[in-house]
Amino acid sequence: MRQRIITIILLIAAITLCSNDVMAQKRKYPEFHYVTLPISAGYSSMLSPGFKNENPNFKVPGLMGATIGFGYEYRYRMFWMSLGVEGQLITSRLRAGMERLDTMMYDTDSYYHNEQRENTYHYDFSDWHEDLISVYGNVPIMFGFRANAFYVGIGAKVGYNFYATTTPKSTYTTSSTYDRYIIDFQNMPNHYLTQYNSGVTGDGKDVDIKLGLNVSAIAEIGYEVYHSEGDDKVRPWILKLGAYAEYGFLSVYNNNGDIKSQFDYKQAEQESYNCKDPSQLLICPYYKSHSMQNVNVNPLYIGAKLTFMFEMPVPQKCHCLQTDRGASWRNLAPKETRNQDRRAKKAVKKQKQKNESESSNSTSDKSGR
Repeated sequence: MRQRIITIILLIAAITLCSNDVMAQKRKYPEFHYVTLPISAGYSSMLSPGFKNENPNFKVPGLMGATIGFGYEYRYRMFWMSLGVEGQLITSRLRAGMERLDTMMYDTDSYYHNEQRENTYHYDFSDWHEDLISVYGNVPIMFGFRANAFYVGIGAKVGYNFYATTTPKSTYTTSSTYDRYIIDFQNMPNHYLTQYNSGVTGDGKDVDIKLGLNVSAIAEIGYEVYHSEGDDKVRPWILKLGAYAEYGFLSVYNNNGDIKSQFDYKQAEQESYNCKDPSQLLICPYYKSHSMQNVNVNPLYIGAKLTFMFEMPVPQKCHCLQTDRGASWRNLAPKETRNQDRRAKKAVKKQKQKNESESSNSTSDKSGR
């Protein structure tokens, strides 16, 4: 029983101390307004896990991203709110996971009989990746809590896509299998059995892609590495360093069933042949050549964020409470103090008028003499 009583007393004491600390911080943090310049860099990706149902080897390792913006932050005691505009670069890489593609070919060498010309032509991929680059214009809004120099905030962001491309690249090696030979034919450049780099279908126009509206949930946690409330030296700006993350919960792309062929062949270089060269593969972007019916594309961005904050001047229309950071926008002084200030202001005004009157009379007397 005695132990329970001691525990209850300690709990009440802890709550009291916390309450006093919170109230002290509330008194310590008045109202301020800032112009902000946020900059961030980190990891970005266009997550599309639905493609794994089609190809278990499909991966989205992602790439680098960055943001730069301009905004406004409002602070009142421990509460803060920020609003702004920003430009954002999101890049992402996907790996299709395809290792080999086979097709039946017909050898044009007339030395063999027709039935002996057929062979299986192999494309062995050593590297197949697709890089997506997108530029968004965003409007983020965030609400948060801060205690001394530590802060945390959550919010949302709406972004419009201005530019996006997705470029497939592949390195592959060709070889052939003939039924009448035990070993595959390979490393024979004069027979188009060697290493190649793929091109892009549609004369390169297929790389252009239109991404939709991005609606993201955002979060940030960090510390004011330069200047916090309570410093003896007043500084007109603050530097925040934080960890930042956002996730788009709406899919930003859908090809609406307009699926193009994954592969095509480049036109033969020899002018005498009006045909395509099967050794020269052209690849269509993965997003355009596969169904998006059950696949969402969700932007992910995680990085470090620096925010420069410049304090805005506060217009003083009254005698406001002075703090170690300057004047509060609100007059937080007690009512009795505010009445005393008004009376003192009136007395100073009357004394000033009296001094001006006496000075004017004195000047008149001297002129009369």
